[in-house]
Amino acid sequence: MEPPLDDLAFDDLTALAAGICEAPMAVLSFVDEDQEWFQSNVGVATGPIARNVSFGAHTILQPDLLIVPDAGEDARFAKNPLVTGDPHVRFYAGVPVLNEGGAAVGALSIMGRDPRQLSLAQQHGLRALSRQVTALMELRRHRLELTEGEAQLFRVLRGCPIALTVHRMSDGAFVDANDIFTSLTGWSCKEVIGHKAPELQLVDGATAARLRSQLEACGELHNAETTVRTRSGELRKVLLSTALVELRSGLHAITTFVDITERKRAEDELREHKRRLAAIIEHEPECVTVMDAEGRLLEMNPAGLAMLDVESLAEAQEKPLVDYVSPEYRAVFQRLQKKVLSGGSGTLEFELVGRRGTHRWLETHAAPLRDAAGHVEALLSVTVDMTRHKAAEEELREKHGQLQSALELARAGVWHWNSRTDRVRTIQGSGPVSGLPKSSYPSNRAAFLLLVHPDDRADIAGKLERARSTGEFAAEFRIVLPDGSTRWVAARGRAVRDSSGAAVGLAGVDRDITEQRRAERRIRQLNRVYSVLSDINETIVRESNRQRMLSEACRIAVESGEFRLAWIGLRSEPGGRIEVAAHAGATEDTVELLHLMSEEEPGHDECAFTAYAMETGRHGVCNDLARDERAAPWREMALQRGYRGMASLPLKSGGAVIGIFNLYAGEPDFFDADELRLLDELALDISFALEIYDRETKRGWAEQVLRESEERFRQLAENIQEVFWMTADQKILYVSPAYERIWGRPRSALYEDPRSWIEAVHPDDRGQILQAAKVIQKGGNYDETYRIQRPDGTVRWIHDHAFPVRDERGEIVRIVGTAEDITERRQLEEQYRQAQKMEAIGQLAGGVAHDFNNLLTVIHGYGSLLLAGKESTSGTSLAAQEIVLAAERAANLTRQLLAFGRRQVMQPRSLDLTEVVSSLTSMLQRVLGANIRLQLIPHGSPLITRADSGMLDQVLMNLVVNACDAMPDGGQLTIETTERTFTQREARRIPDARAGRYVSLRVTDTGSGISPESLPHIFEPFFTTKQPGKGTGLGLSTVFGIVKQHGGWVQVKSEVGRGTSFQIFLPAAEETDEARAAEIEKPEPQGGSETILVVEDEPALRVLTRAVLEPRGYRLLEAANGVEALRAWQEHRGSIHLLLTDIMMPEGMSGLELAARLREFRPELRVIYTSGYSGDIAGGQLQLEEGRNFLQKPYSPQQLLEAVRRCLDI
Repeated sequence: MEPPLDDLAFDDLTALAAGICEAPMAVLSFVDEDQEWFQSNVGVATGPIARNVSFGAHTILQPDLLIVPDAGEDARFAKNPLVTGDPHVRFYAGVPVLNEGGAAVGALSIMGRDPRQLSLAQQHGLRALSRQVTALMELRRHRLELTEGEAQLFRVLRGCPIALTVHRMSDGAFVDANDIFTSLTGWSCKEVIGHKAPELQLVDGATAARLRSQLEACGELHNAETTVRTRSGELRKVLLSTALVELRSGLHAITTFVDITERKRAEDELREHKRRLAAIIEHEPECVTVMDAEGRLLEMNPAGLAMLDVESLAEAQEKPLVDYVSPEYRAVFQRLQKKVLSGGSGTLEFELVGRRGTHRWLETHAAPLRDAAGHVEALLSVTVDMTRHKAAEEELREKHGQLQSALELARAGVWHWNSRTDRVRTIQGSGPVSGLPKSSYPSNRAAFLLLVHPDDRADIAGKLERARSTGEFAAEFRIVLPDGSTRWVAARGRAVRDSSGAAVGLAGVDRDITEQRRAERRIRQLNRVYSVLSDINETIVRESNRQRMLSEACRIAVESGEFRLAWIGLRSEPGGRIEVAAHAGATEDTVELLHLMSEEEPGHDECAFTAYAMETGRHGVCNDLARDERAAPWREMALQRGYRGMASLPLKSGGAVIGIFNLYAGEPDFFDADELRLLDELALDISFALEIYDRETKRGWAEQVLRESEERFRQLAENIQEVFWMTADQKILYVSPAYERIWGRPRSALYEDPRSWIEAVHPDDRGQILQAAKVIQKGGNYDETYRIQRPDGTVRWIHDHAFPVRDERGEIVRIVGTAEDITERRQLEEQYRQAQKMEAIGQLAGGVAHDFNNLLTVIHGYGSLLLAGKESTSGTSLAAQEIVLAAERAANLTRQLLAFGRRQVMQPRSLDLTEVVSSLTSMLQRVLGANIRLQLIPHGSPLITRADSGMLDQVLMNLVVNACDAMPDGGQLTIETTERTFTQREARRIPDARAGRYVSLRVTDTGSGISPESLPHIFEPFFTTKQPGKGTGLGLSTVFGIVKQHGGWVQVKSEVGRGTSFQIFLPAAEETDEARAAEIEKPEPQGGSETILVVEDEPALRVLTRAVLEPRGYRLLEAANGVEALRAWQEHRGSIHLLLTDIMMPEGMSGLELAARLREFRPELRVIYTSGYSGDIAGGQLQLEEGRNFLQKPYSPQQLLEAVRRCLDI
């Protein structure tokens, strides 16, 4: 590298850099491998320095401007001797200087002794100056090359990095211009050569002449500032430097043009910046002051003058600034001045007294002002008026103290939880709530939750979590203090949000509500006691019955007072034992316990507190039954029932204790002085009420007897079902309200016209009743039965009875009588007669069925044996088959006869409803007659249900008979079978229905129909719309009962004149083996070797039974009745396995009784019952138990064999 150049142009550029950047120091330096030396400098004198302490060495390594705002804080320079020693560099800014190859060889730098920053304009200016340095270096190099020869001049000119021209001095015409110049002006080199500057309008003629004159006078021009116009007309500011050179063609001038347009613009901006700064200071609301080194006031803005209470700067300068400072702050104020003038800075808060005596609190920030050399030449301060702030601080401290006192008195605190950092901050005042020293306050959420009572912890954790999204937190909970005590806390908080609105935590207050909770609990208890006192007193006033009052008092104590138990005991006599008079809240065993305790001798497990109240007349109280030794005898019983405290209140009358009112609480420490005062008052009120009841009872006894007598008469007259009436002298004295109900006429009309009653008597009976009223009533034996017609046309039967009332002389003074409505009784009598007829028919049918079924069993049995015989021919087989079929048809007729007489035994089995209907078709057609057309609509598939076929026959028979009666002139009867599935929703709308599949039987006629008034009553026993003697009213009730017994229901639709439809629904059943048994050929029943006792009063049946069973290996014992069966049992009891007995037998012992007797000896005995009919079980369902079975006569040999084997194999 070549040595530094001693050139004035570099000095000017260095000084210009210091001026533009307002820096006290500026240098132009070059750096090689070992050191940095300085071409020019401003404000600092220094020789070469080592590269390792050089700022320039760092600058040349940067691609652009290097700015060090505070070298003392920058690790690269903090220990640099140029920083720690003279010249005390704190601020540095430098831009690299490039050589012709673009390599950084040096730096143009500015420095200051105070930390600072460069404005953008200053940064642009420094860069521009760096480029000028580079250009000057390049120019110098070109100038040196020119000395080597004119030939190289223009080559250097064109390569010069700054604008450069050559013109002849003789005529001013350009002979050459480089590319930088053509770029600057917009004129090409060819356009420039041969023309003068004014011709190209680069400058005007006057400017060109002036510059030429200066050049000729001085021999050169150095940084002459002028303006050139470009080809486009733009004006550019340049620094023009010209040197004369003698070339072969004569004297020439080489001129460089340094474009300072941007620099000038930056300088203009700087000036504008200074102007604005001055305006800001002028209008700055705070005081801006400049003082010299001696402390004299140099500058102060209007805000500062106002603080001093002066009108002008001159007025302020009349005395030193320190004299305005309050005396106690002057010394420290002067120390701050000295510090700043020594190069330091500082802040001071002090009090100032203005010219007019105004006191102000000020805060000043002072810093030194330095000259270009970095020497402190003045002090600059900015002072803020803190008077209001100080007042606010004082007020804040006062309010903070008040707040803290209030928080402590209120046992409250303020808290803040930052959910992002999980930090909890508790403000002073919360100490009374937590009971913790400040050092132990919770620092985060987890620590806070550890303070919360374990039972409340999960709830509070959940509420804190929800508060993150809801923004609200409110809770009442318990905390556990270090000493183990528990406090109640009420806390409320709201979300704290950042500038974006996101929740960052919660802030709120908490308050110790332990005492409040206790007070609320006490208030609730007292309110309950007040409520009990009020309600019981109201009951005392309202209730006239002593026992009800006592019971109500106990009930109120339990329900309103929330006592677990309340009971009142009274002495039956003075000095006697206590007897429980009323109680509430007690279970049966507790009541029994109370009675036992009241019967105990004194001192034997009696309640000590009750005994105390009875003996002293003062309340006996136990507030902790679990610990009080006096409660030991019955403590366990009390604690088991949840009693934790009790009070026994004496009830007094005339100064003597007549009873006690005992109350039991479910928590300890329930009874305090306030509650006991109220309860004592309550006991006095009850005692007073008991006295009143006793006095009123004694005083009002006679009156009560009289009132009761009168009331009984009134009640008798007003409430009896009969009409009570009284007449005298052909006038109605009284008639009871029943008259209006029975006669359907108002009593007022009877009072107005006493003879109107006879108008209601049926015309056929009216003459008889008139005669009886005139003659018989006075004789005393008036007793008549007659009919009346009500206004609605209905007829009622009346039984009227009367007798005369005589005075002491025997004269009749009035006639008194009763009239009874006997319509229903007469109907019942008629229905009873009809029922007796049906009973007689049923008994007849039962008797015939018993004997007939016995015969049919024999016929059917032998017919079946003939069919099964191997020796039978085709002819005999056909005859036997006809015998069996005839027996079965006869059995069906017997079942139908029993159904008509309601004497059948219920035997449910799986059957097809359609088959049941089909089997009765021929019989139904005979019942209907020729004028009624029968239509059957069977379902397409089997309708299996679990039912008694005989009972279903009866149901269908009853419905068909009713339909036939409703169509006396003929019509159509339709019988339809179908099925339907009911949903849950459909089933809920039908009484007795449940969801599921049902089979249905619908019987529809085209008869007279049922009236809407009668329709609701058709299933009632003995209700009938038929004429007397034509119906019992039991048919539909029997249908209803049978259907209900089968788990179904009946629906009826009817329209008068159009007909009636009865639809029966029965639960559907799956087709079982029992139902399919008739469809498949059954296997031959197996035999056995067991012994069977056969008890049958029909000899032919015994013979048949032997003929069926013995060939199959069974051993038979026979008996004709129960007595013979018992004898056979005594002889063979050890070998009998099965009893086969008829239910109905002679000799006074039925088959049921016989089986019961034998099972007393052997409970496991197997039994099969048989019957053609039994009145003992008719109409009911024989319950089949393990070891029992039943065979309905007539039965086949195969059925008998199957039943025997099945029963034995159970």
